[in-house]
Amino acid sequence: MTDHPNAELVRSGYAAMAGGDADTFLAMLADDIKWHFPGKSAVSGDFEGKSALLAHVAAMAAAAGSLDIQLVHMLADDTFAVAIEHVVATKGDKRYDRHDIAVFRMKDGRVAEGWAYVENLDEWEALLS
Repeated sequence: MTDHPNAELVRSGYAAMAGGDADTFLAMLADDIKWHFPGKSAVSGDFEGKSALLAHVAAMAAAAGSLDIQLVHMLADDTFAVAIEHVVATKGDKRYDRHDIAVFRMKDGRVAEGWAYVENLDEWEALLS
């Protein structure tokens, strides 16, 4: 069974991020992408546009110390893709090792909007402080 095209697209984005390939990552996004990240930390908020999202990803990586996001499972249809991620971050003596979820709204073969859901937001934000 082959994956839905939206699953393949988002999976390629995860691979691009892991490999440091910003061009491939940005190509999967709508120009006016909207991204929502929960919490009250400096990396939380609503971000609009490719450059804002790229800055958010860079800020999150810098704030988290070491950060590794592995795609565990992907579900997709014509409108949405849902990714289950294994996120491990270590900063000093603090460690975040959880499964988080990202939901992507798809439009015209690109990611138009996304929402991050963090398994333990208090633990995540404690790591960043």
